Amino acid sequence: MFDNYSIADLFANIYKRRVLNLVSLIVLFLCLAIPYSYKVLTTKSVVKDTSNYSSYLSYKIIAPEVETKTPNSNTIGGYSDFYGRLIQANLNGAYLFNDQSESDMKKIASELMTSEVTLKNSNFDFWNKKIEVNSLLNNAGITVKILTPSKLANDIIEQKLDYLIDKYKQTYSGVTIEKLETVYSKELEKNDIESGVNKVTLFIRVIILGIGALFLVIFVNVAAYIFNPTINRAVDYEKYGVDFVVKLDTVANFKDVIQYKNGNKNLLVIATNKNVFDKFSKQYAKALPENIVIGNINNIKSVLDSDNILFVEEYGITRYKNFEEQLQVIKNLNKNVLGVATYNL
Repeated sequence: MFDNYSIADLFANIYKRRVLNLVSLIVLFLCLAIPYSYKVLTTKSVVKDTSNYSSYLSYKIIAPEVETKTPNSNTIGGYSDFYGRLIQANLNGAYLFNDQSESDMKKIASELMTSEVTLKNSNFDFWNKKIEVNSLLNNAGITVKILTPSKLANDIIEQKLDYLIDKYKQTYSGVTIEKLETVYSKELEKNDIESGVNKVTLFIRVIILGIGALFLVIFVNVAAYIFNPTINRAVDYEKYGVDFVVKLDTVANFKDVIQYKNGNKNLLVIATNKNVFDKFSKQYAKALPENIVIGNINNIKSVLDSDNILFVEEYGITRYKNFEEQLQVIKNLNKNVLGVATYNL
């Protein structure tokens, strides 16, 4: 079943069509790479802004002067640390949203891209990057930065923290804590942010497309060869009993070799491939003697009138199937096959 197949023949077929394969590869690569590159360079990914509204809260601590002037004055601790940890301990949904209306909770959940249940069950880990608490040196106070895409959430959290500080402001005797003016800002516009693919990534992906195009071209060649293998060397004709195979180079050499082999007998020259037939006719028709006729296997009369038959073929082009079919017609008519004249790969 696989007598007509070999790796060498496959590569011979690919080499024979090297120009066509190269053109196909370039065209296919361009058809894949240009639209893809254009799409990547013109299409922007959408990254939704999650940090829009900022609220900067400052709470000033006024402690006894003797406690603010310690030998190691540049330290964090004492009152600042207490109130900072107090705020952090209450950064949870149970405290922040325990008395909010259902409509407000829906609005906040939508703006934070989460659910009402998640908000109500949220803990410090949920708010860690949304609320920054800093204790200042020397019991100077604490600062809180609230950064979320929901202004309503910011306002509610600010109110809750104000209430918390006010509730515990009398914890230490002689220590007072007061809130300074809150600074509000909108740090980022609520627009989509463009995020394209970097050049290195695009280059790698284009190379991958090129490799894919190469494999596709090879696959087409393999498929074409498997379903229709070609004759690629002189020995391939020997299995059909054809032992005279001559290379087509010059008209003079061809005439001399054929004259020696055929003599003055009537010779019919045929080909299994139309392109090969047309090429041979254009190059040799005018130079051939009268006893050599270029014909067609379908013209049975010309076959019957001839003494010998000469095939004109081309390695990498002639298909086993086509050659076998025409050879069978000649055998059916009891005609002698002189041999094969072939173009090289």
